[in-house]
Amino acid sequence: MVAINFPDSPTNGQEHEGYVWDATNNVWNRLPTLPALDLVNFSAVAPTNPQDGQFWFDTTVGKMYVYYNDGSSSQWVSAIGGLASQTGTTGQVLTYDGTEWVADDLPASGKILQVVSVSVTNTFTTTSSSFVERTGLSVSITPSSTSSKIFAQLVHGGVESTSGYSATQANIYAGGVDIGAPISSVYFANGGDRAPVSVDYLHSPNTTSAITYAAYVSASSGTGSFRRGTLTLMEVAG
Repeated sequence: MVAINFPDSPTNGQEHEGYVWDATNNVWNRLPTLPALDLVNFSAVAPTNPQDGQFWFDTTVGKMYVYYNDGSSSQWVSAIGGLASQTGTTGQVLTYDGTEWVADDLPASGKILQVVSVSVTNTFTTTSSSFVERTGLSVSITPSSTSSKIFAQLVHGGVESTSGYSATQANIYAGGVDIGAPISSVYFANGGDRAPVSVDYLHSPNTTSAITYAAYVSASSGTGSFRRGTLTLMEVAG
């Protein structure tokens, strides 16, 4: 057992190595080793002149702190893992702000904001060597910001041509205009051959107005047939 050398002339309330001096009864009383309810300060601001190990419940944000000395400095440390925000909203996540974990929105850039899609099961035919719109395979989307991008994906389950040595092609237009999406081509050496085609493109429309994307198709010769098709649009936060 280690002997404690108490001060010779203590003042009332003076603390020393886990004890406090009671001048009324002329005795050293041991301080509580566990925080009792009356040792937890409930307030909107941090207590003044805190002691190491003291607890404080911040009534503004609903957080518990403990005053802690790490050997070189003393500070209030979150005692409940830093679940700071009591006013989070649906879809928020915990992010580390460099000090503690707080509720925050997901990073905006790259986040999928909305998805729209349309599908057709009929077969569309064309003899045009220039691109024409495929009836029924179009869908509109309204971007939430001018910085948003639209990822457009067009898929045809089967494309064929009645003519050999024919290029049957698919493309995506926006607002009836060629937006530079890559053209997907199927080259048939023999009439009646069939193959799937798809087009993917990330478009920057720079608008918050509704914009309609549509499938456009062509056949270099003979009749091109386009079977089942799906056009999907995804708004990506910029």
